[in-house]
Amino acid sequence: IIICSIIVSILLGCMGGYIAYTFFHVGGGDNSDMGVDNVPETATTTTPSTTPDISQQEGDINTPMTVPTTSPPNPKDSDLDHSEDVTSDINNNLYNAEQDQSTNHDEEEDNHKENEKNDDTDTHMSNVDFSNTDYTVGVYYYPWYTQENDFHGQNYLRGELDPPQYPTLGEYNQDDPNTIAQHLKWSQQANINLWVTSWWGPDEITDQTTQKILNHKDLPKSNIKIALFYETRGRVSSDGDISNIYPDMDYIAQTYFGNPNYLEIQGRPVIYVYLARWLHLLDKLEVALVDMRSAAKANGYDDIYIVGDLAHGAPPDSHFDRTYEAFQWLDAITEFDIFGSMGRAEYAGNEGVELYRTSQEKWSDAAHHESCDFIPSITPGFNDKGVRTSDVSSMSRKIRSDAEFGSLFETMLTNALGQVDTNTGNLFMVNSFNQWHEDTQIEPVTGSLTSAPQNHTNGKAYEAYGTRYLDILHDGTQR
Repeated sequence: IIICSIIVSILLGCMGGYIAYTFFHVGGGDNSDMGVDNVPETATTTTPSTTPDISQQEGDINTPMTVPTTSPPNPKDSDLDHSEDVTSDINNNLYNAEQDQSTNHDEEEDNHKENEKNDDTDTHMSNVDFSNTDYTVGVYYYPWYTQENDFHGQNYLRGELDPPQYPTLGEYNQDDPNTIAQHLKWSQQANINLWVTSWWGPDEITDQTTQKILNHKDLPKSNIKIALFYETRGRVSSDGDISNIYPDMDYIAQTYFGNPNYLEIQGRPVIYVYLARWLHLLDKLEVALVDMRSAAKANGYDDIYIVGDLAHGAPPDSHFDRTYEAFQWLDAITEFDIFGSMGRAEYAGNEGVELYRTSQEKWSDAAHHESCDFIPSITPGFNDKGVRTSDVSSMSRKIRSDAEFGSLFETMLTNALGQVDTNTGNLFMVNSFNQWHEDTQIEPVTGSLTSAPQNHTNGKAYEAYGTRYLDILHDGTQR
């Protein structure tokens, strides 16, 4: 009897181990060091550290460099310009990782979605003006071009073409109110009603310029709202030091929230978080978001609406995927690195655009399962060879080599309009209005058609497109 009892105990132990292994390791893949640490019961209240390091090399999150505290680093020296960085490594490790432990959620994080969305909500859930369109047409806006930094160090593709193509306004200075006034006029022309402005920290150039935009005399009548794009790689160190986040959000809440021209969704101030997927890989996303919400609450904002740059590459294929944790902490997800998600192809092709559409649709479905909103995103193309010397390819603004200029953008726009959420005011994002370093801008350009020099164009033709992309946006979104 004793021997039989021992044998039965051993068999039951083995079965329990097998069940536990199966539960935590569904899906296969690399699960090394991917667990999420338990979050402290209270949010951290750290003071700002010295400005953290960010990656120096595209796709490498381990090579640090120091970021100046007065302005974003010169693009020749860093990947600050969203070089579609940290793509394949994060995508392979994070989105195929298994859930190897459960997490304890801070009570505030558990309850931040008290006002759950439902299917009967009004179509327009934000404070955006919908006079001419049924959509919130958002663009990433870069407020870092000044006379002092020589158009942010120049180093942009259009200026390197032969013959060169230049912004219609020339290499402008955003300290000049006339520059902002013209950008507002062009935005109105295209039905753009939201600028998500790159923000690199208190009192540096993007902060100073964004405050000037909020106080510009033409902003209220333009009906354009402003939201901040929190540049994680400039505010969080490569080893995951998030001590800047609480004081940053404290500053943001005092400086920006409550301004009638600042974007609100569902009555809550909105902030975008660049590379939320990187924070999740570092097991820092949950506590970072707790810090953000805690700092906002300390300033009288009981809740904020946080959009995470998360929907990159292959969507999660299982509820055991750790990505589902992030859906519970964020209010909405989006994709910034469209070029990376589309495989960095020279020509996206109809098949590539369709694959991107279906992949993003799956991201949307997964997020909605956890009551997290989805914000589709589009781009006109990509080429960063004016700022980086890497061998990374560029993506033409033609969907195919024999297609029209602007065909990629137009096709992606049509797809995005079918993926918007009513919970966000039918919001979609354009990357970008004026990111000249990566040639994702839709801001008007002047010059002549050219395919030279070869080392910058790979033989692809580049047109001086004028207002083509503003016109495509207008025609596609006009009521």
